[in-house]
Amino acid sequence: MNNKIKKHLLTILAVAGFAAIAIFAAAALKYNQVRKAGAEIANPVFTLNPSKDIRLGSTISVDGIMTCPWHRWPVKADVTPGKGSQTAGNPEIKRSGIGWGSWKWKISEKIQPYLNGNIDEGKITIELNNPQTSDKQRSLESKIPSFESAPIDTGASQELAVAGSITKKALSTRLLLVLLAIAILFIIFLFIWLRRKKKNSKITIIPPWSIALMEFGKLRRELKEHKLTPDICIVKLTDIIRNYLEKRFSLHAPTQTTTEFMEDLKRDKSPLKNEDKDFLEDFLTAADLVKFANLPADEVVIENAISKAEALVKTTRPAETADARQSSVVSGQSKVDNQKQ
Repeated sequence: MNNKIKKHLLTILAVAGFAAIAIFAAAALKYNQVRKAGAEIANPVFTLNPSKDIRLGSTISVDGIMTCPWHRWPVKADVTPGKGSQTAGNPEIKRSGIGWGSWKWKISEKIQPYLNGNIDEGKITIELNNPQTSDKQRSLESKIPSFESAPIDTGASQELAVAGSITKKALSTRLLLVLLAIAILFIIFLFIWLRRKKKNSKITIIPPWSIALMEFGKLRRELKEHKLTPDICIVKLTDIIRNYLEKRFSLHAPTQTTTEFMEDLKRDKSPLKNEDKDFLEDFLTAADLVKFANLPADEVVIENAISKAEALVKTTRPAETADARQSSVVSGQSKVDNQKQ
């Protein structure tokens, strides 16, 4: 009796062993077959749970099942939620089943809507392992369905209703204060800008004696550098002196002849000293000879004339006051500020 039982047990064990070997061999063949075939892995379809009556701030489970051959599986999932929603944790990857030549994997993530209304589609990017270079698929990308987010139902809860009202009022007040601050800053900036613009736009009036002295200096440089001939220099020097005297003493020097001009200077209330009158008469007479009689002009004589003309302007310009350092032009055309020399 015992021998018969042993024989039966040995037979069973032998059959089980052969069956296990056969299954293992078949599985190995299938594994190699699937690996060589390089079958393409389909993108998983994700669903929402719950899919309806989703409230603001509630947690939604995003689940998808993907089928992979035995030698491939998901290693990482990156979730990009749609606009108006956010993730609420880390993605989970679990093996959910096995088939002949393939695995089933479940990928889950949780999201929460933070805006009311339509929430846009999101996406999940799944990274796959790469056991060999012949596997072209490196990752898969699937969509997270869009959905509608409804506001929180306060129901009969007076506290929630009041909290919502206070939040809206606080946001409205804060926005008003921000806009008011921006308006005040804009007004201050505009005031400062207009004030600076007005200050910079003030026209500085250059007094006639300053203009004359600058032109004397320019004329002297042009004479030394031989940019102007002596006869032209003496004509320009005559114009500078006549223009200065007209603006300084309200004379009509540029339109008068030398004789008429000197007759005006010989009147009792003449603003010039006798030595200044003598210089002007000699100089203007010499200038007329150069201009109308074509007499040659000497460079040294012109240089000396420029120096005397500068002395004339300096002695006839207004004397500055000790306190305000201001002077009034006799003609009343302008007021100027001069620094003490």
